[in-house]
Amino acid sequence: MKLDATTAKLVLGSPDASPETLADIARDFPDLQAQVARHPNVPPELLAWLSQYGTPEAEAVAAARQAGTVPPERIGVRQRRLFVTVAVILVVVAVAIWLLVAPPWRTAQPSGIDSGEPTIPTAPAPANVTWLSLANVGIAYLDQVFDVGNNVLVLTGESGVNPFDGSHTVVAAVDATTGKSLWSLNVPLVDLGSNTYQGASVKAGGGAVVVLRGSQVQVLDAATGTVAQTTTIDNQGGPVTLVGGVLLAYDGTTVTAHPIDDLGTTLWQAEFATMSLGPSDGIFGSGEWIDTNNGVLDVATGQPASFGADAHVSTDGSSGVSYDGPGQGDVIRTDCVSGTCDRAIWNPSTDSGSGDLLVTSGVAAKVLRPICADQASPYFVLTQTQTNTSSTSTTMTAYSWQTGRPLWSAATDSSDCGQFAGGTYVKQDANLNVVAMGGTTAQPIWTGHADSVTTDQGIAYLVSGTTMTAYDGNNGFAQLWSIQLPADGVQLQSVAGHLIATVSSPSYAWVLSGQ
Repeated sequence: MKLDATTAKLVLGSPDASPETLADIARDFPDLQAQVARHPNVPPELLAWLSQYGTPEAEAVAAARQAGTVPPERIGVRQRRLFVTVAVILVVVAVAIWLLVAPPWRTAQPSGIDSGEPTIPTAPAPANVTWLSLANVGIAYLDQVFDVGNNVLVLTGESGVNPFDGSHTVVAAVDATTGKSLWSLNVPLVDLGSNTYQGASVKAGGGAVVVLRGSQVQVLDAATGTVAQTTTIDNQGGPVTLVGGVLLAYDGTTVTAHPIDDLGTTLWQAEFATMSLGPSDGIFGSGEWIDTNNGVLDVATGQPASFGADAHVSTDGSSGVSYDGPGQGDVIRTDCVSGTCDRAIWNPSTDSGSGDLLVTSGVAAKVLRPICADQASPYFVLTQTQTNTSSTSTTMTAYSWQTGRPLWSAATDSSDCGQFAGGTYVKQDANLNVVAMGGTTAQPIWTGHADSVTTDQGIAYLVSGTTMTAYDGNNGFAQLWSIQLPADGVQLQSVAGHLIATVSSPSYAWVLSGQ
């Protein structure tokens, strides 16, 4: 139960105040931090925190206590009696609230996690870590954010609520270091008839921005917005994907590759069918390969890869072979026969299995769970759901990329992928409970509760209310610092090393700078 200021002062007058409560007071009431530092029950770790992050008076008292030049404050008998009376009332109220509304995550601490330790307030963010407001570029509903290099962010979205208000797709670039607008482009919606309108499709990367409006394609210089070329492609209204310097256009039966610096040229064309396994565009291996459902090709050349000639999945998804994986050396082959599927780590150089077989026998290919992986992680995670007459259970299992052997397994409430923060796998369930798993053991290294989780460059950012806290995924999920969010109701997303906060209608965006 959260204390008010009056009760906090009474608690500080008690010799029985717990380290946990003192830590809460130090976090919630900066003006009382000096009194916390003087209290005889203040733990060493809280003194250390106060000596570094407390108010000037608290820093001085904590430093003196650590040096042994100032003794702890003596708490009088009169103060103790007053506290006991108040404490009894608080305990009764707290127990009643606990019994009525205690959330399940409070009663489900995993074994080995000591929830009785005082929660030391998280250090404030370093002075150079701030939210930088990005220029308002006229977007009412923000759709996408791209990092195109050289600290340039490209934002896309719609300008109005509906097309009858004269809305259009806005494409704009901002400087990630200053927040200033670099350029913007308004692209009219395509009238498809029957009061149906289609916005432009935008892809960006490698210093270029591709804008597809119907069959017309424009390529813009990401830094200046200058139109480098305009042409048309015959993709029958299908999607496009930008992979490195190659634009892939899909028309439902074929995929056509165009060099980004000359869209009028066709690099290669191949049959393509959307698969029930793997990514919908077939791209894997950090953009190196494409599984066309008719073999694996090199994206840059269209030539057959050194593996994957057998890639093909039946239309009902019950049989066939597909390939997927986050990196050039991290590939998984899925082989299904009449609904029974095996998975194995695959060596692209030798076109053969590497390590132990990952067996998921009895699971239909069309309902196989996704591969949860990150190129920087030494392991990946697969989930499997088992259903019997009375219950359904889902298990997530981590496997080593090097050996294919399982590292740990743990229960989860869904087959959705979690997120990787360095060597830590972070999973949030439907009740907003968060568990952080290390790479070698099924024992969680951290559990808690958060409104949202976003990871970027080895750091996990957990939001609770209006506060975002950073955790080090490469160092036991240690707390790093906290910072207030720039506005209520923001959504966080990680974009190539940038943490972006956005709100919609109207749209505003911020980038976290200095981290």
